[in-house]
Amino acid sequence: MNWETEHTNQAWEFGMISPETVVDETTPSPLQQYIFKESLGKAFEEITKLPRREVKVIMLRDYEGRTLEEVRRDIVNIKTGKPVSRERVRQLGDRALEKVRQALIEGGYGLE
Repeated sequence: MNWETEHTNQAWEFGMISPETVVDETTPSPLQQYIFKESLGKAFEEITKLPRREVKVIMLRDYEGRTLEEVRRDIVNIKTGKPVSRERVRQLGDRALEKVRQALIEGGYGLE
């Protein structure tokens, strides 16, 4: 037991503090929760501005957790109509996320 925990326990035992005064550091503060919700809303807003293929890659790869090979089968080359390579899927996804990241930075959401 470290010094802080020991003294907090002693203060609690002697009625010097109550459970309400002990800060739960695992729970985000109301401000942190608000900032997270605002950032998440802005991210979704920016995703909706992306080309459909990029949105599809993000949804399949990052949201559904599919592998590049699985995503590759669902994304077709616009000119040939054939599935794209795994590398192309990675490029599309990375480019899309970079666009969203840049928009969040420009919007003052501090992801630098």
